[in-house]
Amino acid sequence: MLGRVFLLCLIALASADRWAVLIAGSNGFWNYRHQADVSHAYQILIKSGYSPDKIILMEYNDLVNNTQNHFKGKLFNHPSSGPGKDVYQGVAENLAYSGADVTTDAFIGVLTGVPATDANGKIVGSGRVLKSTDQDEVFIYYSDHGGRGMICMPGMKCDCTAQKINGAFDIMSQKKMFKKLVFYLEACESGSIFDGLLKTPGVYALSASNPTESSWGWYCSGTSMGGDKVDGVEMGTCLGDQFSITWMEDTDGADRSSETLQRQFQNVKAGTTKSHVMQWGVTSYTSDLLKEWFPAPKTPTPKEGNHTGGSSRDAKLTFLNWVVKKVEQSNGDHPMYGSLAAAQSALAEELASRDAADKLFTSVWDNLMGSTDYGMSAYLPPRNFACMDTVREALYTHCGGFTEYSLKYSGVLVNMCERGVAPVTIAKELEKLCL
Repeated sequence: MLGRVFLLCLIALASADRWAVLIAGSNGFWNYRHQADVSHAYQILIKSGYSPDKIILMEYNDLVNNTQNHFKGKLFNHPSSGPGKDVYQGVAENLAYSGADVTTDAFIGVLTGVPATDANGKIVGSGRVLKSTDQDEVFIYYSDHGGRGMICMPGMKCDCTAQKINGAFDIMSQKKMFKKLVFYLEACESGSIFDGLLKTPGVYALSASNPTESSWGWYCSGTSMGGDKVDGVEMGTCLGDQFSITWMEDTDGADRSSETLQRQFQNVKAGTTKSHVMQWGVTSYTSDLLKEWFPAPKTPTPKEGNHTGGSSRDAKLTFLNWVVKKVEQSNGDHPMYGSLAAAQSALAEELASRDAADKLFTSVWDNLMGSTDYGMSAYLPPRNFACMDTVREALYTHCGGFTEYSLKYSGVLVNMCERGVAPVTIAKELEKLCL
C-alpha cells in the first residue's frame, strides 16, 4: 500500500509543470521601463528552465526599433558603463500578444484558459492561454500603470479592474488550473487590487505599493553616473521600476537553494525605498525556496554608482523635459528628437493636460460633494465596481480617459461611488465639465 502511494506521488511530481504569464501594459518610449522589466523576467524564466510554450508573453513591442531607441533591437533593464545586458533576446520570437492585442480581455482570457475574441468573433493574438492543471505552479508578473482598484493596458485603457483580476483567480481555482499561484504586481496603488478582495485559495501576491501611493521608475537620468546610461549613452528614460528591478536583481543574485519566497519579500520590501511593498493572499507556502520557482543559476547584477528614480506619475513629463534639453543642446534640431518647436509643443501639451486634470477632478468633487468636504483624498477601498465601470466609460467618452498623471485622481471617482453618489450623476457632471 505504501509503495502504491509512493508511486502515485512520483507520478504527480512528474506531471507537475511550471507556467507563467508576463505582461507589460504600456506603450510609448517614456514607458520603456515596463517592457524592459517584463523582458528581464522572461530571461529569468528561460534560464530557470521554463518551456517557452508555457510562458505567455504580452508586450506592445514598440520600443526595440523606436526612433528614440539608441540601441535598435535591444532593451536594457540596468545601466552599465559597458555594453550592458540585452534583455530582449528571444522575446520577439515568443510574443503571444503584441500591439493592439494586449488588452484586458486578452489578459483575463489567458488566465482563465479561454482565448479572447474580437467583435467579429476572431481570436485575438495567438490565442495562447494557460492550460495548466491542479498539479502546476503558475507565476504571473505585470508591470505598468495603475490607479485605485484598476491597472491599465496600452493606450491608457484602464479597464483591468480588481474585480476582474480576482474574479479570474476564482475561475482558475474552480477550473483547477493551479496548485500554487504567485502574482508580482508592479503598478501605482497596486495594493488596492488585493486589499480585502484576494480570497482565492492558493494565491499569493506581492504589490509594488500600498493601496494609495505611486510606485517609482528607477535607473533614470540625472544621477551621478547617469542612472539611465548604457555604454556611455543616455537613454533619456527610466530603464526599470524600483520594485521590479529589486525582485529580479534579488532573484538573479540569490542563493536559490536557501532563499525563500518570504525572504525575498523581506529583501524586496527593504530594497524598495520609494513605496511600501505589501504581501497579500495565502502565505502558507512562502517557505518555498526560490529554486522551486526560479531554479536558474546565480547571476548577480553588477552594482555601478548610486541611482535614483521618479514617480511613475511624472515619467512622461520628465522625459519630455529631457528631450527639450537635448534638442536645445543640439542648437534646436536633434537627429533623434526633432526640432525644438516640436519638443516644446509636446512639453506644453503635457503641462496643459496635467493642469486640466487638476481642475477637472477638483471641480467634479467640489460640485458633487461640496468644497468643504475633505474626503477627496481619503482611502475608501473600491467595492462598487458597477458604478466605477459607468464612470470610467463616461470619463473616456467625454474627457479622453485617464493619463499617467491623472490616474492619481482615480480615488476621487472611487470615493464618490463608495459614498453613494449615483454613477449617472457623476457621468453627467464629467460630460458637463469636459464639453
